[in-house]
Amino acid sequence: MEPCIKKYFSRTHPLIPVLDHTEFISDVLRFSDQQQTCPNGLQGAITSVDAPALVAIYAVLSIGMDDHEGTISPAATGYLTGAYSLVSHLLSFPYMSSVQALVLLAVAMRARGKDGQCWHLLGQAIRIGYSLGFHRKIVTSNPNEDSEHRVNHQLPSRVWWSCYALEKSMQLETGRPSAIEITDCDQPLPDKSSGLNPCFIRWVSLSQLVGKISEHIFQRRAESALEFLSGIAQLDQALIDWLDEGAEGVKTNQNAKTSEEKSFAIFLSLQFHQAQITLLRASLIFPEASFQSQVQRQESKIQSISRLLQSQVTCVEAARTIITQVAEFADCQPDFLLLTPTPTLLAAVTLALQTFKKPHKRMGRSDGELVRIGSDYVAECYRRVGQHGEFIKGVLELSLRVNQVLSGDSSTIQTPKLSQQDSQGASLDQRILSPSQFCDPSVDSFVFDPLEYFQDPFQAMPLDHFWAVMESDFATIGDQGMC
Repeated sequence: MEPCIKKYFSRTHPLIPVLDHTEFISDVLRFSDQQQTCPNGLQGAITSVDAPALVAIYAVLSIGMDDHEGTISPAATGYLTGAYSLVSHLLSFPYMSSVQALVLLAVAMRARGKDGQCWHLLGQAIRIGYSLGFHRKIVTSNPNEDSEHRVNHQLPSRVWWSCYALEKSMQLETGRPSAIEITDCDQPLPDKSSGLNPCFIRWVSLSQLVGKISEHIFQRRAESALEFLSGIAQLDQALIDWLDEGAEGVKTNQNAKTSEEKSFAIFLSLQFHQAQITLLRASLIFPEASFQSQVQRQESKIQSISRLLQSQVTCVEAARTIITQVAEFADCQPDFLLLTPTPTLLAAVTLALQTFKKPHKRMGRSDGELVRIGSDYVAECYRRVGQHGEFIKGVLELSLRVNQVLSGDSSTIQTPKLSQQDSQGASLDQRILSPSQFCDPSVDSFVFDPLEYFQDPFQAMPLDHFWAVMESDFATIGDQGMC
């Protein structure tokens, strides 16, 4: 038990600081003592009031075991199952300990690819936090109080900003409406004086920008192309300013000594580049000539259009960075549970889109190799957490399609073979209802011939939000200037 707890507090707690270490260890010792001294063991000693502390311990052990063993541990699954079975007790006991337990349980679910469950649990934690006033600043009457009392006052703030950062990250990945807004909060942002990990402080500040990006891209409909593009330009500049503010920290991260420091640095880098791609993705979706023409048309109304004109290049460079960093990290560091495969999948799709649009570029083959590395990594991550075999096959298909574009091979692509473990996971009914059975065998598979003039297959995609905000000539289908 002790190695798992140490692993959690060294690798997960610095970025999700929702626990008080002293209080947590006290609960562990208390439950251990009750289990040994009570005739009926722990089950006969605890009450519903103890459920939040018990869930927190089980969640920490689950996260710590998986992290310690570097894979999904059967013992950790037992702890996670036990913790999840007590969720109803957390909801009926709306206190800070319940919020802490829900956040930890959400992190454990996210580490196992259960992003949907993580989203729901985190939403419950946020709502209880609102009820308890975690979003409000606590004014202390005695500024000279001892350190123990200061820690107690800081804990609600730490819990709140942990919820905020995690929720904003997931909002960016899914496009779902947010349950937590910075406008409702007067809780001061964590800074160096808080004693928290510098990467957590930077993550929270980045999360503010991530929230604005999600609102601009997913929630709020711009009334014109000018409003849409100027919003992108402002947020892009804000991301650059955020990066410049942490320039010294980046140098420190490059010289990181411990595996934990390297893990935190990679995590923060992936969050930044994922935000960049999401913000600038319109440059990938729209016909290139139309996008650039519309940007140039707004030159007098937007302060700097140079970066907007280079949006597609910025997206591609960010995607290359994500896959390169993930691959290098995976080769030399143990698995880090907070590094989910979502940014890598986004990066692989971004490079694939670029290859489909411009198969003749000199960097095409190197990008194709990065797509293969990225898709293999994502497939392995999802295979490890038990994702459905058909989904894994779809991820691997991405690399095969890119390779076909680059090779100019118009023959039918062989379906990627699943591992024995994946093939056993697909039931007979699922095989019978395979989508391939409903396809017309006389129709050629979806292929591209880079030797012919390439027509962008995405320019007619029904993206209601994007098309609705653009002027008619910006959304023209059949852009002949695209190359």
